[in-house]
Amino acid sequence: GGARLWDGFALNLRGVFRDQRSADRTQIDNVPASDRRAELALTYRDSQKNWLLGVGRRDGLQSFTTARLTGNWNQEGRVSYTGTIGYNQQADESSQLRVGGMKDVAEIGATWRLGLREFVSGRVSYNKFYGQDRSALGHGMVYDLEAGYRIRTQYPDYTVRVVGTRAIYSANGGTLTPTMQRLMPADDDQATPAFYMPQSFTQAGVLFGFGTDLIDDYTRKWRPFLEAGALYDSRAGHNFRGQAGVAGSVFGNDHLSLYVLHETASRTGGTPLTEVGLRYRWLY
Repeated sequence: GGARLWDGFALNLRGVFRDQRSADRTQIDNVPASDRRAELALTYRDSQKNWLLGVGRRDGLQSFTTARLTGNWNQEGRVSYTGTIGYNQQADESSQLRVGGMKDVAEIGATWRLGLREFVSGRVSYNKFYGQDRSALGHGMVYDLEAGYRIRTQYPDYTVRVVGTRAIYSANGGTLTPTMQRLMPADDDQATPAFYMPQSFTQAGVLFGFGTDLIDDYTRKWRPFLEAGALYDSRAGHNFRGQAGVAGSVFGNDHLSLYVLHETASRTGGTPLTEVGLRYRWLY
């Protein structure tokens, strides 16, 4: 929930409550039954930029404080920018990190609008991974590049994108702390940070879609959206990614989106992923 304050400023409170369990106890065990996060954020927005400064608390494998500063600026210009600095942020790069880890992150990105229909974007992210007891696990660099062409500029905004990602991860040496060994299966005797760290990978491919912004952006009419394409993943070989859904308003001052997403090799592990989701916002 959130409330506008004055001259573009707003105050937002966000809570995330996750029930979780291990679907394969030979990969991760003793998973905490719940993971709770809360964040209070001060935001500023105008036609050219928006900023968010957030401070929060998370109670998962351990309890700790989180903080982040994110921004988007020069949004109406030919070249727009994004940036993030985060402390003790959620790490989704592996199942083990998602449950027992966290990360400090520094990220910068830019999008260059070559014309009305063409665009190129890039992003560089440095991540330092920790256990939730703040013991160091490793680090990683992620490079994302994308080039796209909009066949139509209005909905349905048919768009073709060429995408590429290179992620390089390195695990620290040494032995895990007793706290971080709790998630290891009983028959796993390799108590090193490599248990938590993801594999390095390269992904590249072509995607076609339309209306994908509607999963978050308001639309009064009910409209479908779709994206599908073929990618190559260095861990799993050929890869398919597809997303389809519908979004619209129920009462007029709200937004509902329903979607299904499937990847034969997800970024977070190179294994198949299917996600079915519902998002609802009341714009009071």
